[in-house]
Amino acid sequence: MIFNSTPWAKMKPRSTHANSSSAWAAQLKFEQAKNQALNFEIARLKQWRFGSSSESLDTKQSELFESGLEAVLIEESKAEDEGADEARKPASVKRQPKRLALPEGLERIEHRYEIEPAVCALGHALKRIGEETSEQLDCVPAQFFVHLHIRGKYACVCCQTILAAAMPAQVIDKGIPAAGLLAQVIVAKFDDHLPLFRQEEIYQRSGVFIPRSSMGGWVGQCGVRLLPLVQAMTKHLLAQGVLHGDETPVKLLQPGLGKTHQAYVWAWRTSDLCTTDKAVIYDFAKSRSGENARRMLKDFEGTLVVDDYSGYVAAKDMLRRTSPRCRFTCPSRRQCAHKFRVVRYSCFMKFMIVADFPGDLARAAGRSVMSTLASALAFISRSTSA
Repeated sequence: MIFNSTPWAKMKPRSTHANSSSAWAAQLKFEQAKNQALNFEIARLKQWRFGSSSESLDTKQSELFESGLEAVLIEESKAEDEGADEARKPASVKRQPKRLALPEGLERIEHRYEIEPAVCALGHALKRIGEETSEQLDCVPAQFFVHLHIRGKYACVCCQTILAAAMPAQVIDKGIPAAGLLAQVIVAKFDDHLPLFRQEEIYQRSGVFIPRSSMGGWVGQCGVRLLPLVQAMTKHLLAQGVLHGDETPVKLLQPGLGKTHQAYVWAWRTSDLCTTDKAVIYDFAKSRSGENARRMLKDFEGTLVVDDYSGYVAAKDMLRRTSPRCRFTCPSRRQCAHKFRVVRYSCFMKFMIVADFPGDLARAAGRSVMSTLASALAFISRSTSA
């Protein structure tokens, strides 16, 4: 073993205790200063984030706000606790959905099934104790059928003339489509948004080919036939004291160009407080000009409820300037009986469109839209032929 020859007495003692104490004191002082700086920074950030600004309320109002805030926080904590309690509750038994009853007005076709022979496996006779009933909903696709009109022909030998029974009035004279088919094409196009080329494909699946060009011609002729009804509804609409109006953009395909142009459909309807037949008129226009409103409202005297579009006010001013009544019978244009009052609102108003046909067509209210339109076409055809 090797020992150090330096005597213990000659070794210098190390002041380890004094040095460590001063080092710890310096470290403690540094940490305290650091904590003070961090606390000051945290307080400054809290004041910036949550404190009141220079534009805030005074002290009393701030105390009211803080007390109200504390009450809100307490209520929210209670609500959270209640929600947690509800979440901890066992889930309730899931209810089985109930099957909706089928409409009573639908035709019921009965199918009866019996056990034949009415004996059990051992050969004993069975006794009927009741029956079990279940319902299924079925649908028959569109069926085409042909009306075969057979008219008797008579001849007079003396007069040398031949007479035949008169044909009933038709929507399209000497045309193939009946009123029901025309109503189907129109409703599918304008209500179900089915273009004519898709209808052509659908009808072809049923074994009947109807060119889209033919259906386009039918739609135009039906529009001409329905024009008297539109005029009657417009007259009824303008006779009301309160009228609602709105316009909505639609895409119009330019023929031959393959591009769409923005057109507008102007909707005019009676008020919900109308005690007579309610009606709505759709007026198609290629622009949003106030001239369209002026053309529609030239015979209207009452209150018009519309949105904030300036075209309605411009239409009112144009009617006031160009009305024959204002020009000849009214001493002052401001007192003209022909003018109407415009009530504008800023919010968007939704409403249900109801169209009630007058006279014989009102009895068709319980039918479907297609049947009503077919009745309208047939009614107009009879009226024009008479």
